[in-house]
Order: sequence, then structure tokens, then C-alpha cells
Amino acid sequence: MDIFNTALSWIKEQEKSKYIYLGPLIIGLLATISYIANHDINLANMTKTNILIVASIWFLVIVICVALRWTRRFPRFKANECGVLFIIDTYEEQDRKIIEKYLLSDVRRKFESSLLYNAKVLFLPEYQTKKFSEMTKEERKQIISKSGAKLAFYGEGKTGHYKQKEVYKLSLGSVVTHDNIPIQLSRYLSAEMFVVMKPISQIIIPTDDTIVGYDVLTASIKYIADYILAAAFFRTEHYSDAQKILESNYVALKSISRNIPAIATLKNIVPIKLRDTYILLADSAYKKFLESKDKGFLDEMHVYIEKQEKIGKTEQSYYVQNALYYFCKERNVKKAKEYIKKCEEEKYKEFAWQYDKVFLNLYASMTNQTIAASYRKYKTLLRKNPDINIEREVEEFILDLLDFEPDKIQMKWLLAMLMNARNEFILSEEYLSQFVNELNIECSKETQKYIDHLRRCNSDKRVFYENSSK
Repeated sequence: MDIFNTALSWIKEQEKSKYIYLGPLIIGLLATISYIANHDINLANMTKTNILIVASIWFLVIVICVALRWTRRFPRFKANECGVLFIIDTYEEQDRKIIEKYLLSDVRRKFESSLLYNAKVLFLPEYQTKKFSEMTKEERKQIISKSGAKLAFYGEGKTGHYKQKEVYKLSLGSVVTHDNIPIQLSRYLSAEMFVVMKPISQIIIPTDDTIVGYDVLTASIKYIADYILAAAFFRTEHYSDAQKILESNYVALKSISRNIPAIATLKNIVPIKLRDTYILLADSAYKKFLESKDKGFLDEMHVYIEKQEKIGKTEQSYYVQNALYYFCKERNVKKAKEYIKKCEEEKYKEFAWQYDKVFLNLYASMTNQTIAASYRKYKTLLRKNPDINIEREVEEFILDLLDFEPDKIQMKWLLAMLMNARNEFILSEEYLSQFVNELNIECSKETQKYIDHLRRCNSDKRVFYENSSK
């Protein structure tokens, strides 16, 4: 009996050790030896009953080992859960109990009561935390990824002093898992995480509420986690998921008046990320309109445009998207030009809006002045700021317009210049010939000069903006 008690005590001591599996094996071995000794069994007199009993002992040992292995595995989240994993290493058992009691339990409650997503919070047991702290950065990422967690907070907690009071100090870092994205986007996400995590990289947990309120502290962790998840959704182009989280945080953060560094940081960056999300959702709705010609998508686009305005400071995209909306929805050229003029007044360095200005001026009035002005502006834009993506967007937009308004022959003038700039000289000449043949105004000397120059450039197979003197 003393032998068994000694073995059980040893197992208990090894509860958090990798050697715990030796416990059942030792007990199985002792049980087998005890049974054989008490029944004076040897190979000569062993019966089927003896074999069955010994086999039962070792079957039980195997079951116990499997059960231990199962209960000690790294936690795994279900596919439909937004898993948040906390991995906190502590030097003393008492430190861990304090951190779990005053901080982590409240964090769990805040997460799992959220309606934004199906949140599930798990805390890594201490013996597994020890393993995690010994792993490399890549090994940690692999473990977190295998667990199915979307986000993990890791760090260590220990007793210390703050303002002459005994406190518990908790340092935190974070890892977020996401779909495969380009390295540059992954770096952007890491940079965002660094900014929001910095205010809570060192958390002070007092034994009373004299330093910082627990509720605000745990709320900070929750809101930071929300932002990191939203940023991950944003970077992987799940904009609707990002919008849902950011909108909730935007409203909630406004109601917090206490001067907490983490909250102050979030109050600055959440509106910016939310505005960027609205811009991309508006852009997505606009692209759906171009593909389907369903103007219902323009209404959806306008909703997101208005949301941008409510956030606060507007950017170039706000004005350009408004111009696109009013032109595509109502052919309201005057309104569209007002928004493009805002871009000009703000002196935005990005040049995409300048293509819109040329387009709107020429669409509204086909005169020698607008034809010549479009040539001069395209020559400057295409020489100084070539961008194949913008050029293709302009081309596709004009081609779609001509399907509905074939009488807008001045758009073929723009197409002729765009095709020439892409070295598609034959196609450029086709558009140019169509424009000249259908032109119903008498060309001025300047207009004729530009037409002739573009024609010579197509014939010589050179881009028209390299030398406009001929």
C-alpha cells in the first residue's frame, strides 16, 4: 500500500509535467508485479484467467494514458467559432489565480456576450503555457493556427510593485491568424497590431480599484481584440465583417470618458479604419453596378458614401465616389463637377480625379476648346503619371457609356489617346477615324493640329505625349 501511495503522490507532483504519462505506466507495472507475487504466478502455471486479468490492467493503463493525452491536448475551436486564446505564463500559482479572477474571467464574459461574432474564449492550462513559452515564434504561430483561434494573446504575469503598492504585472503580446495574404499586407497588419497593443503591453492589476477600473481595463482588451480582428478581416477583404465590428466599437468608444491610453489610441484609429472600410464597400457596390448595370447597387454605394461623411474628415475618395454616383445614377453632370472641383480645391496629389474632370468637361460640351483641353491634359497625365489600372478603368467606363449613349462621339477621342498611350496604334487610329468622321463641328486650327499629330504618331507607332510639337 505504501508503494501505491508513493506512486500516487509522485503522479500528483507531475500533474503539470511532461512525465505525467509515466504515472499510469508505473501503477500498471506495480499492479502487475503485485498480482503475480500474491498469486505465485509463473510462466509454467499461468492460466487464461491470469492472462485476462493482467491484460485488463494494461488495457486500463492505456485508456488512462489516452484520456490524459486527450485532456492535455492544445485546445481547438469549432469552425463556426471566432476563437480567442489566452496564453499567460506565471511564475507562481497565486499570480495566475489573481490574473484569472480579476482580469481574464471578465474578459471572457465580455467576449462571449458579444453579438458581433460567435466568440469563444479559452485559457491555455499552465502546463501547456510552459511549453508555449519555450517555442520559437514560428512554432507559436503553427500551434495557434492549428487550434483554429482567430486571435491569441500571450505573455507573462508576476508579482511586482507599482506606486509603492504590491500589484500583479501582466505583459501582453498578440498573434492573429488570417487567410493567406501578400507579405506586404501581412506587414501592414503587424504594424497595426503593434500600435493598438502598445498601450496594454504592460498591464497593472491592483488588489483594489485605486489605479484603474477593472471594467475599463478588460473593456480595453476586448476593444483592442475587436480592432485586431476587424483589421484582419479588412486586410483579407472581408469588408462587411470588418464594418460590423468597427461600427459597434465606434459607438461604444464614444461613451467612455476616462483617459485610458488604450481607449485613446482606439478612438483615434477606429474612425479611420471604419471610413476606409466604407470607401471600399462603396467601391465594391460601384463595381457590382458596372458588372450588372443594376442601379440598385448605386443606392447601396450612396449609403456607404453618406456613412463616410458622418465619420468626420472626408478624403478624395468621398468626392470622387459622389461624382460617380451622381453621374451614373442621374447623369447630373453639374453635381458631379461640383464634387470633382472639391478635389481640385483640396489639391489632392492623387491624379485619378483629373481623368474624371476631363471626362465631365468633354461629356458636357463638345467644343474645340474642350477637345483641345482634353488633349493637353491627357498628354500631361499620361506622361507624368502613367497608371495602367486607372487607364483601363477609364477605358471600360467610356465603352460602357457608348453602349448606352452612342452619340457621345467625343468619348472616342479620349479612347484614341488612351489606346495610343498603350501602344495599340491600330485601335487608336480606328477610334480617331470614327471620331473625325462623326464630328459635327468645324475644327479649329488647334483641334486640327492635335488630330493630325495623333494620326502621325499612330502611323509612326509612337506615343503622342512624347513630342507634341509636330
